[in-house]
Amino acid sequence: MRSRMKEFLLRKKEVCLVAGIAVIHFLVNYIWLKLDNFPLWFDFGGYYKRSIDLFYASQKGWVDFTQALQGIGQYYDAYFPYRFVLPLFSLPWYYLFGLSADTAVMSSLLFMAIALFSTYAIASKLFDRSVGVLAAFILSTSPAFFVYYRRYSPDAAIVGLIGLTAYFLLSSDNFQRTGYSVLFGLGLGLSMMTKELSIVFIFGIVSYVLYKTFFYRSFLDARGRKRGLINFTIALCLAGALTFSLYKLHGQKIIFNLRDSAYSNAMRQKFDMPAPLSLQGMAYYIYMIFDFGISPFTCVFFILGLYLYLKRKIKHKGFLIVWFLSSYVILSSAQTKAWYYGISLLIPIVLIASYGVNTLFRNKKARFLLIVIMVIVGIQNFLVYSFPVFKVLDFFHLKKDYEICYPINQDWKLTEIVDYIKDNISDAQEDTFVYIGADLYALSPMTLDYVAAEKKVSLRFAGNDLTIQGILECDFVVFKSGIELGTFFPLEEARRIKEALIKSHQFIKLQKEFSLPDGSEIKIYKKLS
Repeated sequence: MRSRMKEFLLRKKEVCLVAGIAVIHFLVNYIWLKLDNFPLWFDFGGYYKRSIDLFYASQKGWVDFTQALQGIGQYYDAYFPYRFVLPLFSLPWYYLFGLSADTAVMSSLLFMAIALFSTYAIASKLFDRSVGVLAAFILSTSPAFFVYYRRYSPDAAIVGLIGLTAYFLLSSDNFQRTGYSVLFGLGLGLSMMTKELSIVFIFGIVSYVLYKTFFYRSFLDARGRKRGLINFTIALCLAGALTFSLYKLHGQKIIFNLRDSAYSNAMRQKFDMPAPLSLQGMAYYIYMIFDFGISPFTCVFFILGLYLYLKRKIKHKGFLIVWFLSSYVILSSAQTKAWYYGISLLIPIVLIASYGVNTLFRNKKARFLLIVIMVIVGIQNFLVYSFPVFKVLDFFHLKKDYEICYPINQDWKLTEIVDYIKDNISDAQEDTFVYIGADLYALSPMTLDYVAAEKKVSLRFAGNDLTIQGILECDFVVFKSGIELGTFFPLEEARRIKEALIKSHQFIKLQKEFSLPDGSEIKIYKKLS
């Protein structure tokens, strides 16, 4: 038995190395989360709340669960109901380890493992397995990559699904193999139900493969083109079957998100983002790649690898180039930009960089020494962006803002606030509306909303979107002292709201106050019956 195990490990050593990388990340993330108790802010909290709703609905029966999954009925106001893959994949983890924010975050590591193995598989198909292992390692030590798996976001989940879908497309041999074509269709559908941004990274490579299949005459004969058309149609129908009903149900929300919300010109102006196709806009993701994506050392080998990749005759040469360029141009042309939109760009980048390392030196000793140096640089990168004790290893001070990288041990009293409001609710009240006078990372309607959902407390939270009249109609009003109230809460506006509340004589201040880590106090006002 021992000899068989040894033989298996030797035969599959590259796969075992990639699995080892994934296991190390799993263990480090577990330690990291044990040191961190900061709330899941903004979108992270919204998606976690969505997973909580799915979890409790699954305990009520099939009808409730189906409604929660589709975002209909009582679940119509679910957070981005058409992006349900990440919350859905967390449910087995909740049943095994219990419902908690840490369990939710740990469940997203499944998508990290998919990303690493997909990167390895693509490199093995294009080059060889040693390039695949190095590519997976470089990707795993990119701060932009591993930091986001310590939060709860579909932007991290789609990296794995995009990589897997790209591998299935590559393995379909230009839609000549039905099995991989079917898997490509399933991967495309799942990616789109995780986040619609996925299409940005898949559109270019699909167009490239279709061009080779139908228009590159010397590549396939008429029979091959016919087979390609049939398999592509099957793949497209599968992807459509997965996404159409859900997208049709929430079409208005998707259009609003594209035109008036997250991806809109108004959002770009609100956050002072660079204009599409401007020089600053086109350079935005280049800065992200070099600043937070890969180390300068790896960037050198990406440039050298790109030169060698273009110079030499390689099967499927256009695949990686089209993948990177098409994705980059579409992202840069969009109205809004965020560094985490571009995480999936790292896969073609690390593939080319790894090819450069493997090809640059023919001498095995020189190549081995170079790989050892890259491993040391990668580990240093991983440690510097994981725990503050290793910040001294950032010799070049490449990144001064570690805010989202390090664990934060602060108690923002969210559970206590929810419990206190619950204890002061009248038995006759059905819907309880609570106004939160802050929009901070740790303290906002979103963070309190998921805490209330965890505890099955029926509270509805609102924030800066309410007018003063709307605030006066709430059952509870929560005020935070101090000058730090959040981007959308000017101090003067908070003062006006408080003055209006006191003058109305409709509210009484509850006795208990809560001290927060920033030195401020939470005061809660209850509306008189």
